[in-house]
Amino acid sequence: MTDHSTTTARTCAVNSVLSEMTRQDKLWGADRDHSPFIWASILGEEVGEFNQAILHDQFGGSHAGTARDEAVQIAALALQIIEYYDHRN
Repeated sequence: MTDHSTTTARTCAVNSVLSEMTRQDKLWGADRDHSPFIWASILGEEVGEFNQAILHDQFGGSHAGTARDEAVQIAALALQIIEYYDHRN
């Protein structure tokens, strides 16, 4: 069983991811039909930005404090990849 703070944090996280998916759909279009290789490349780029953010958190840099935002972008992209496969089947 989860406590209230865990449920609240989870709700906040999921809402952030869904909002990011909407933002990405507006930016790039909702019907992106990339090949798995393109999806993997985009995901790798986003993971790289997350890595940069946590390095800057640790050692200083212009991207310090952005790790959560980058993680949200990764999660949104992961869901979009799942949607891609769901639409193919």
